[in-house]
Amino acid sequence: MKNKLRGRKWKYVLIVIGIIIILIFIAWLFLKTPKSSGNMVWEPIDLNSENLPEYLGRFTLVHELPESGLIELAVGNNVYTITKGEVAVGKPDRPDIVLTLPASYLEIMGQHGWCAGVQRALADGNLGIEFKESQTELAWKYRSLFSYRKCLG
Repeated sequence: MKNKLRGRKWKYVLIVIGIIIILIFIAWLFLKTPKSSGNMVWEPIDLNSENLPEYLGRFTLVHELPESGLIELAVGNNVYTITKGEVAVGKPDRPDIVLTLPASYLEIMGQHGWCAGVQRALADGNLGIEFKESQTELAWKYRSLFSYRKCLG
């Protein structure tokens, strides 16, 4: 009888230790220093559908996507595919996430930066986000972008 009780105690101790480790990991994610949206001095540009892929490709956020990450960005009538380190014109086959944004926000992004444009669209209710997988799976898959949470809203 004592051995069964002792075995149960160890089981509970291991569960508590596991929960503590998970909580420490989550706290570490929240307290990690946020990264900037790029390592460059901001210069306003005339942003349009032709130079958007080059513009987005300069941001560290794009380079920190997971290898298997695939995002569709629809801006006005134009569609772009965002993968690790690359932004290309065209619709992806099976994106994880679909973002839609009115073309009018390109001017805000060009004058004030990517983060300002995304935050403004989000505040105005004009940023569409569609998840093609469960949000839990995507949160884990895109955890490398967690430090950009202030920028992405």
